[in-house]
Amino acid sequence: TEKNITGLVKKLFHFGYSITGSENDRAAKLLRQVLPFEIFEFPSGKELNGWVIPKGLEVQKAEIRKNGSLIYDAKKSPLGVPALSESFEGHLTLKELSPHLFTAENPDAIPYHWSKLYRPDENLWGLCMPKNIKDSLLPGNYKIELKTVTYPSNMKVLVYTLPGKSTKKILLNAHNCHPYQANDDLSGVAVGIEVMKSLSNISERKHTYQLMVAPELLGPLFWLDEIGEEQANSIIGTI
Repeated sequence: TEKNITGLVKKLFHFGYSITGSENDRAAKLLRQVLPFEIFEFPSGKELNGWVIPKGLEVQKAEIRKNGSLIYDAKKSPLGVPALSESFEGHLTLKELSPHLFTAENPDAIPYHWSKLYRPDENLWGLCMPKNIKDSLLPGNYKIELKTVTYPSNMKVLVYTLPGKSTKKILLNAHNCHPYQANDDLSGVAVGIEVMKSLSNISERKHTYQLMVAPELLGPLFWLDEIGEEQANSIIGTI
């Protein structure tokens, strides 16, 4: 249940969020059950001021083998492959492979690698893994099988409007583009939903309030361009 903010985060947590993709589509259906959001959609490839909406990504295989033995399967973690990583198949020495293995400061953590979402021309393939595993790899030849597929998708911008006496709007914005990141994504989404529910209990609201749930940077940018200057100028404050 979503009787409190923590419960709502738990309900929304289990999705591989990104800027576009099937997991965002599934999460949007769930969010609309919580609040009747209006959905604005923007297709992959659409460009605005140099920003480009990316495609969705499916990871089909992401394995490292040595002497026929499986050393690491990045597909077992939702963070195991960088966003929009290209495919790669071949044999590499440890020295050649190492620049393509991404780790975090915490030796047991798997990092979320997202740069290609915002730099679509970046040449990038790789695997994300705990530093402990990378440090344990011994010199030798490694077989890499990384198979990814991109597909056209739509970026969804969810907007819930709570009318007030004035058409002047206060906008709350929470982002939903990091996969399985409860504290840097969904905590903001859950707090925003609870704020809107609380505001709905006020019978006479001075201002109109809006909650936007969208991928960071790209969501607000494309949405503001879509609604036009007059509507954008009606927003007098944002959180």
